[in-house]
Amino acid sequence: MQSIFIAGAEGHLGRHTVLHFLNQGYRVFGSAWKTAMVTEVTEWVRAQCGRQAPFEAFAASLSAESEVQALAAKLQTQDPTLSKVVNCAGGFEWVKLADSTFQQAQFLMDANFYSNWALLKHWMPYLAKNKQGRVVVISAAASTKPAGAGMGLYVGSKAALNALVDCANEEYAQTGAHVRAVFPTIIDTPRNRADMPTADFSTWMTPAHVAKLIEEKLA
Repeated sequence: MQSIFIAGAEGHLGRHTVLHFLNQGYRVFGSAWKTAMVTEVTEWVRAQCGRQAPFEAFAASLSAESEVQALAAKLQTQDPTLSKVVNCAGGFEWVKLADSTFQQAQFLMDANFYSNWALLKHWMPYLAKNKQGRVVVISAAASTKPAGAGMGLYVGSKAALNALVDCANEEYAQTGAHVRAVFPTIIDTPRNRADMPTADFSTWMTPAHVAKLIEEKLA
């Protein structure tokens, strides 16, 4: 049985990515921001897949490097065959520059850049040492073109992530381990529907579709 670690398992995308890989026959480890969220996502998975589903979740704040480091060390010891890592965590804010605050900028950098920085820092050396391994992170289609009004902070944090992915692949090019990003458009989540109630939801990407893209990037 292959193993995979999915960070940000408590979110809508994270849950459906966990479900996708369980259905593909994986043993899935997950992380959630708080202990209460670990309980919640575990019960959700059991409701979907049965109580015997090979899923185990842990609490860890992805914006706290020490917690990311501790969990990485725990999982690397618990399952030395673990060679696939996905980060489904992220954040979005639409705010014009003149109205933006430092807290909003910090939130987006924490959610979209620093969480991935910590993950890559503490997983890539391990995967490289084993001469194999795949990490997939969630960027955004919007980060591949100029940012529109109100999108500067969000696109900036995703563009920083893109640079980090390029850097990691350059540094570990000779090891057999690599990082890939997926670039979804708007994902159909309850939060996005609430924020954009008049949008055409049929044009949005489903979490299941994104999960399939993640699987392709892990190949």
